[in-house]
Amino acid sequence: MKTKLLILIILLLGIGGTVLYIRSVYSNVLLQNITVGVYCYPPFAMKDPKTGRYTGFDIELLEAVAKYKKINLIYKDLTFSDIFTEIPAGKIDMATTITILLEREKHFRFSWPCMETGLALAVRGDDVSITEIENLKGKTLGTFPGTGETYSRELEKKGKVKKIFVYEDSAELYEALVNGSVDAVIGDYAVNCYYGRKLQSKIKCFSKLYQYSYLGFPLGKSNEVLMLNLNDGIKNIISSGEYIQLHRKYFKNLKTEGNSE
Repeated sequence: MKTKLLILIILLLGIGGTVLYIRSVYSNVLLQNITVGVYCYPPFAMKDPKTGRYTGFDIELLEAVAKYKKINLIYKDLTFSDIFTEIPAGKIDMATTITILLEREKHFRFSWPCMETGLALAVRGDDVSITEIENLKGKTLGTFPGTGETYSRELEKKGKVKKIFVYEDSAELYEALVNGSVDAVIGDYAVNCYYGRKLQSKIKCFSKLYQYSYLGFPLGKSNEVLMLNLNDGIKNIISSGEYIQLHRKYFKNLKTEGNSE
């Protein structure tokens, strides 16, 4: 993942810089209040239940961009499905990152990709029967809405799993794994590892990636000014070295085996 991160940074600083130079007049337009929908998905976005404060990779990246562009961010709690209705309806300006997919570009603009990730497997800590997808036949599988659900539905159609269960709340998903409500989880590798550290020996995470994807911030299709300001800010965070520091803070221990399919 480190090599691909460097490639991503080079592309953003090179090709992206040309686009911003050509259209820089738009990226200098002053923005004030931007409403950001937050789908809590640790370690990308989290909310402290005691203080109500948001944190995570997405949040810190956005706040660094907002500081550079002098933008005031207003956060709003969302479910994953809310993103697909509230942005097109203009109820929020943008949301925390989701997977960039061609079919989603019918509904949104996307910022530059901010993170490469992938789907991976997690099981209970004492389970020695499941180490890869091929061991899931006759088993129940928990996952998140979105790309995890799409991938899991395909496994279900092919008879590779008995049944899938979709959880909007990440804590509930991994709790279901620990208490035996599901036999395994297909989720974002970074999220699996976050809960692996949090729950320690109760679950174990495998580093084999079954599907690669890029994450970006979704925003309204007509909001070109915001998109260009956002990309200009991301470019600045990358060139300053702040992006690398932020990436190391949240993802420094992630090691993957590569794509299997």
